[in-house]
Amino acid sequence: ARLLGTDIELKIALGPAAAVTAGEHDVEQMLSVLMFSVRESLPLGGSVLLSTRSVDSTRLQIAATAFGYGVQAAKSSSALDSVVRRCGGELTLAGEADRDAILQISLPQAQASQPAE
Repeated sequence: ARLLGTDIELKIALGPAAAVTAGEHDVEQMLSVLMFSVRESLPLGGSVLLSTRSVDSTRLQIAATAFGYGVQAAKSSSALDSVVRRCGGELTLAGEADRDAILQISLPQAQASQPAE
């Protein structure tokens, strides 16, 4: 929440826990850069929904959706692209200007016999 500032409300909707193949440091860096990127979409404040869900039991989707007056199109950064790719993930940008901005990260889930790094 600190990364978003005082004029942006954070809401969280977490799906069932799922281990990913990415290391803890990479996940922390990814979430920090993700929150910074979504904050840039809300120059006038608003709210951010951070959500997770399992996709086909093989991937974990992390989505940050920004809502607010004057919301700008979702933008990525080279830092976010780099850490997502390094973790074997994919980044998708969606949404409509003045309505919402969505940044989605899809990461490979660790298999039961494969511990997260």
